[in-house]
Amino acid sequence: MSLLSKILPATTLKAVSVTAVAVNALAASYCVPKKEDRLYRVSAMRMLMLSAHASRADQLQSFNLHAGFLSSLGVSICYPAIKAKLLGGPAVPFPSPLALSAQSLIATSFVAFWSARLGIFLCKRSFQSGTDSRFENITPHPGKFSVAFAGQALWNIAAAWPVYAINAIPATVAIPALGAIEFAGIALMVSSLIVEHIADSQKTKWRSAKKDGKHNEPFIKEGLWAWSRHPNYAAEVSTWVGVSLLTARTLASVPSVYPVYFGAFAFASPLFEYLLIRYVSGVSMQERIADDKFSKSDEGTLRAWQEYKDKVPVFFPTGKHM
Repeated sequence: MSLLSKILPATTLKAVSVTAVAVNALAASYCVPKKEDRLYRVSAMRMLMLSAHASRADQLQSFNLHAGFLSSLGVSICYPAIKAKLLGGPAVPFPSPLALSAQSLIATSFVAFWSARLGIFLCKRSFQSGTDSRFENITPHPGKFSVAFAGQALWNIAAAWPVYAINAIPATVAIPALGAIEFAGIALMVSSLIVEHIADSQKTKWRSAKKDGKHNEPFIKEGLWAWSRHPNYAAEVSTWVGVSLLTARTLASVPSVYPVYFGAFAFASPLFEYLLIRYVSGVSMQERIADDKFSKSDEGTLRAWQEYKDKVPVFFPTGKHM
């Protein structure tokens, strides 16, 4: 049996993966040829009406956050019933939320809420800023733009795979009750989400105040941003560590479904998130853009930026370079 088949029951793995790829491929089929990263749509949860004047990149992120993660979550829970509906055979009822394990219900609800919160934040931000510099050098190049969509699909699959995995455990398989490790994971999930929200709110207020002429600071360096140059990203990685803590013991306790060592594999999720955000799509891009911007500014602004970088860690408050 291949490694991928072991990560999830083979049919569920394929269904979740195909769902994430299909959502992003559908968006790419429209956006790449037009060199357009806008999707003028209502989100998958019908919670966001995306304005034609809003940031195109944020619209795309908002749509994919909802459609990619939420559809994959739904398929991971309902695949047997969906398969029966599409392919025929004995009818399989859609599972009731009350029939889900506590781990499955909490993890699924949390990831759905996380997706909705981040999608709403991106949409609100788009109304205020209207631009996203990270996409300026990508959309004109079909190859690079296509890779961005492929990476988005990979993110949908890899980040939440421990949640998909516990959702795919048959209801007939006994799993451990919630214990100290799971409650620690829940506490870390919730606290990290709160920190991420505070960091986002602080930067939003800072941007609004600058737009209103209340200050002329070139970059934010107060609140949580005095402890980390990217506290929102650091909190997001911590959120996924919490998800892993919530799911790891369950994945290690169902030998009829997964090998015991799959409990440790749950932590591949936050590791993937850290490597992606820290070195690929988030921190590295924003730091590079800021370095280029401030290198062209006046000497005082450049010196202030360099001093900020020297004093404040790039990611986690406990490590300068981590």
